[in-house]
Amino acid sequence: MPAAQRSARLVGKLSNNITAFKVSQQEIYNFTKAYLTATGARPRCYNASDPRTANWFAAYLGRSIRYSSEDDVRSFINNNATVLQDLAINPDNLRLINHTRIHKDVAELYATALFAKNSNFSLVNLPDQLLCFARRSTAIHLLSPSASLSIIARINLHCGPSNTSELKDPFTTDQQLATLLVAQITPFDARTLAALGQQAVGLTSGQILELRAQDIADPLALQSLGQVNGWDRGQSQGLMNKLISSNFTFDTAEAFQRLGTLVPGLPSHVFSNITADTAMKMAKNANFHRAIKKAPGYLKRAFVDKIISDSSSLNDILNNVPDDLVDQVPVPLLVLRDELLDLRKINEKQWSPEQAAVFFVDVLNATDNYDDLSAAVLRGFQCGPASRLSPDKISSLVEQVRNKNAALSTHQLSCMAKILAAKNLTANFTSYPPDVLLFFDFTQVQNHTCKEFYSLASQGNLNLLPNGLAQRTQLLNNALVCLGGMNNTLSKEQLSSLGALVCDMDPAAITDSNPQILENLKLCPDLAGPQKAALNTLLSSGESQDGAPLSWDLGSLQSLGSLTLYLNRTIWRSVKEGVRKAFFRSVVAGYQTQSASQKEKTMLLLKSIGSASPSSPRSKRATEQCKSEPITASTIQDPLFMVYYDTKGQFDACLSNEVLKANLVPLLEHPLTEEYLDVMKSKLSEIFPAGIPEDQLKLFGQLSRRYDGNEISTWQVTSGDTLSALLDPSGGSWKASGAKQLITRYMDLGGTLTGPLLQKIGGRDLCGLDDDQINKISPEAIGTAGKLDISSCSQSKKDRLYAKARDAFSSQTGTSAYYPLIQPYLGGAPVKDLEHLAGSNIAMDIDTFTSLKPSELQNLSVQNVKNLLGVNLPDLKRAENHPSVTNWIQRHHQSERTASWPLVCMEECQSQSQWQQLTVGPSATPDSTTPPATTYNVTTPHNTTSLPATTYNVTIPHDTTSPPAIITPLATIHNTSTTHHHFPHLLPTDNTTTIHNTTSLPATTYNVTIPHDTTALPALITPLATIHNTTTTHNTTSPPATTYNDTIPHNTSSPPATTYK
Repeated sequence: MPAAQRSARLVGKLSNNITAFKVSQQEIYNFTKAYLTATGARPRCYNASDPRTANWFAAYLGRSIRYSSEDDVRSFINNNATVLQDLAINPDNLRLINHTRIHKDVAELYATALFAKNSNFSLVNLPDQLLCFARRSTAIHLLSPSASLSIIARINLHCGPSNTSELKDPFTTDQQLATLLVAQITPFDARTLAALGQQAVGLTSGQILELRAQDIADPLALQSLGQVNGWDRGQSQGLMNKLISSNFTFDTAEAFQRLGTLVPGLPSHVFSNITADTAMKMAKNANFHRAIKKAPGYLKRAFVDKIISDSSSLNDILNNVPDDLVDQVPVPLLVLRDELLDLRKINEKQWSPEQAAVFFVDVLNATDNYDDLSAAVLRGFQCGPASRLSPDKISSLVEQVRNKNAALSTHQLSCMAKILAAKNLTANFTSYPPDVLLFFDFTQVQNHTCKEFYSLASQGNLNLLPNGLAQRTQLLNNALVCLGGMNNTLSKEQLSSLGALVCDMDPAAITDSNPQILENLKLCPDLAGPQKAALNTLLSSGESQDGAPLSWDLGSLQSLGSLTLYLNRTIWRSVKEGVRKAFFRSVVAGYQTQSASQKEKTMLLLKSIGSASPSSPRSKRATEQCKSEPITASTIQDPLFMVYYDTKGQFDACLSNEVLKANLVPLLEHPLTEEYLDVMKSKLSEIFPAGIPEDQLKLFGQLSRRYDGNEISTWQVTSGDTLSALLDPSGGSWKASGAKQLITRYMDLGGTLTGPLLQKIGGRDLCGLDDDQINKISPEAIGTAGKLDISSCSQSKKDRLYAKARDAFSSQTGTSAYYPLIQPYLGGAPVKDLEHLAGSNIAMDIDTFTSLKPSELQNLSVQNVKNLLGVNLPDLKRAENHPSVTNWIQRHHQSERTASWPLVCMEECQSQSQWQQLTVGPSATPDSTTPPATTYNVTTPHNTTSLPATTYNVTIPHDTTSPPAIITPLATIHNTSTTHHHFPHLLPTDNTTTIHNTTSLPATTYNVTIPHDTTALPALITPLATIHNTTTTHNTTSPPATTYNDTIPHNTSSPPATTYK
């Protein structure tokens, strides 16, 4: 007996008599797999010229095929597609598959091979689990309506999710099969709709338009349709429009619950007919809750508004609004009012940062244990209140930000770094979020901790520091010095410590370093042109883990992640066509879940892949005739749709108006270029010569951005739902002119701008409205709009919006919630309101400060500015060249050039911590009669009743009667022992070790560059935080000296000029 036959018999005995052997089925499979792959000639024991060996799966794998993966099967046949097709069609193998449950990926591979061999294979005789992947069958087009329903019943029974408790949307391949099958059925009545089950997802919008309203409203049909997963916006909206036209009543919880997955297609006004109690009951229903989460934002907001319409307290909201819908609650309603805060419920909710900000202080006051605070609550971090916490508490709070992975903004992190430094807490930097380390002073990082520090800092979000910012450049340079990587050749160990910092390195680092650099580059938000070229050079060399591009498989491309965006055409052409198409399919599958910016990158990637295909018709000139198959509903569902119709001409020629009208949403779910969108726009003008219906406008998405102002002015935008849908950012950015025309059209047709609509409009486009349009916005709308960036508004518009916001938030005046609510609108605040805020310990960030109304900012006193900025006062140095700050300095030097300046400075300096004693430079003698620059080391005595003596090491052309510049450093990172003169109002508020002396003031050392006028109000100048240990001793017998190491030209007649590096 030949060895092959003996092997086959052995496999058969093992498969059919497993209980006779003391081994598991998996062990038998592993043994069989090793035997079948032990030779290079595969399939082992197979002879293509001997039809008796065509039953190879049945003969050599038997029922153990249930353990095979797709990769295993490909390995058995040496990835030979022809052999697989021959095996797939064999009756013995088909019988094996019919009686053995196999992995889903193996079933798809098998079915694909089967239909490639015989596309007309009988669907009746096809094993059930292969039927799930019959989209390549041409036999579907020959099915009668009854036969199609029979196949649909089998698919619904055998092809659903394996875990019925976990409802998932169908894959595009499943939807393509459903579309093919449903296309064979006509006409539709209530019974047929009910019989479709999950395959009803294959109904096109065109077919839905032809359905009778009473058939959809039929209880059995509606119940079945409400259980279908994967409806697109056009389908659910079309079905709900039909249902509404049938006079279906939406007045009970039960009525809404019957809709199931169709809920996202409802218009928001349907909730006006129900009570708050009914809405709360609906929210507790699992099916309705699951459906409303997938609804458009305007529908979710309307539902939540109904729930809270009778709420009188924050705790009512906590009890009644689902955790994952709470982000729809208007921010002002979250202010605590004389009630106990339910911390457990607070921490269960998914708050937005601006929501969490209004109750952040209440949370801090309610607990001393920050371990239980959720990431959502921590994202509400407020600088002013946090700066008042004790060292232990602020340290614990920051540690929880790291533990809960709470993402904070630049302003929050910058403040956090200052607080940690001011309280001498930076030594514990390993316990803090990597993001906050980006705001430390890198020049002071100690050698013995620098590797650990930069390794952690490299894990931070580098986008928090814009490209070109000195802090970002210094971060990379200091990290390289610490790690010994000053050249472009980096080792694997160095790369593991540098993380995303590599993104800022020279292109040579990519080619000269260890190939591990690819892992670092995946962290980069983008690469410059020369870096892209270097990346392609590295990948082409074959030195990466996956070798040369010719050997790449799907896993190789997927492991490259975002780097595939930068592959050039040469590399793509080196990748096997089958691998390219598989990767193309996987990219398209995730397109709809991406953000607008991600979609733009995906489109560029797909263009690169498609242009590399040898079979691509891109080089052919577009003609009036379709050279491919005409586009149908089922081809639109194919992930490779853009490969088949990859020129504008072919897309235009192959797409009929009828198919476009019936499949608008599925088409827009593809990564279409502007050229393709323009083809659709042209065809839609033919389909709707009298104007585009409003229900269609709601579905336009990115297509709407291709219309100009004149065209938009003809649209019927009468509903807030329509305006909200058109403004949704998932469709991409609007040009300012187009957005203004769209909003104007809505208002001209009688529309009112509500809070939710203002949130969609955003600050930029709100600022673009005319004054009379802004005047029509109510304070209530501003109050419920959320945080809007109105920095681009004219001053007159800022004034109007501030007045409305002040009215909206007037009931919160004096509470900790008031500042985060009013902050976006402070650019229009009068000085009296700013003075009131100055007494509230708000710690205003420097960007908000510089955006204040210039004329009002000039009227703020020095003390007002100090109180407004709080712990952020040192950031004033960074803004010294901002026009508002410069003008403020010039204005106040005439009226406030008094001892209050150094007192303000010293109080701030001491309250943050003491500074490292810097080396005093060479001495010189100034010329007191002439103004030329002179370098010297001299003590300039001052009246001991006003200003302390000041020691300079500077280059200063000056009058010896001039006071020194006021220099306020940023928070430092060190431990300090300081001796202070006993002035109670100047005492530090943090935990430094302090010895007081009644005869002297503390010496403070700075290293800055300050050219200024001796008659001018000196600027507040601040170095970055330092990381070191410092002991500062003060003279106990003489007036205190402040030592500078600076270049400070003085002039007795010119206005002050303050510069820094």
